[in-house]
Amino acid sequence: MSPAGLSIRASFMPGSEELYAETIDGRRFYISLAGDGFTPLELALAALGACACIEAYKLLSIRGGLVEEISVDVIVEEKRGESLINLSFHIKANRIGEKEAEETITRLLDKYCSVWHVFRRSVGLNMVVKLKKR
Repeated sequence: MSPAGLSIRASFMPGSEELYAETIDGRRFYISLAGDGFTPLELALAALGACACIEAYKLLSIRGGLVEEISVDVIVEEKRGESLINLSFHIKANRIGEKEAEETITRLLDKYCSVWHVFRRSVGLNMVVKLKKR
């Protein structure tokens, strides 16, 4: 999904413990501010991880990989005043090599992960791919 043309309205009313977001077609989501839900930044990082996992599965499968599981750790750190996102992919699969998995993951972020497209101009990226044969 391309980020171009997306429209979301976020709303907050003082005294409320929730922040609501709604898409133009009426889908709603809320973030609890009472400490039991994700913070807005955690939600953005979860969206990045989810996008990366889904696209990785699709591309690795197209390349003939038999993917059993994909997870990604998304960690933000500050280095010399700049934000850096570290993505550590953990992939259980057969019929795909580590080098092929790394190349596929690198390509998918630049070409297919719309959430990364939003982040990429403002933060750095480190990436590690760990492939475990099943």
